[in-house]
Amino acid sequence: MLKVGHANDGSPVVLTDKERARHIHVLGAIGTGKSKLLEGMIRQDIAIGRGLCLIDPHGTLVDGIEAWCTASGFGRIRRATPPMSPASTRCGWRPERSYPSV
Repeated sequence: MLKVGHANDGSPVVLTDKERARHIHVLGAIGTGKSKLLEGMIRQDIAIGRGLCLIDPHGTLVDGIEAWCTASGFGRIRRATPPMSPASTRCGWRPERSYPSV
């Protein structure tokens, strides 16, 4: 089980391994704690020996995880930075823009 927070009454909120085997979507406005939730989940996974792949387009979450792993004595941390230019990483569809009809 993975602890993800606390309910209003103070009881822990957890996800079972079966629940986590399915897709998890973390949605919320800027500054609501999405990255902190993911960081806590990742730390728990690492602490019990689970491997993971973290794709972080901004790099701030992976920097924090890497620093925590180093400080906590976890080994075998691998970081891959693909050789991409900013232009090659752009999304082809941006919903905030209006596009002409085809």
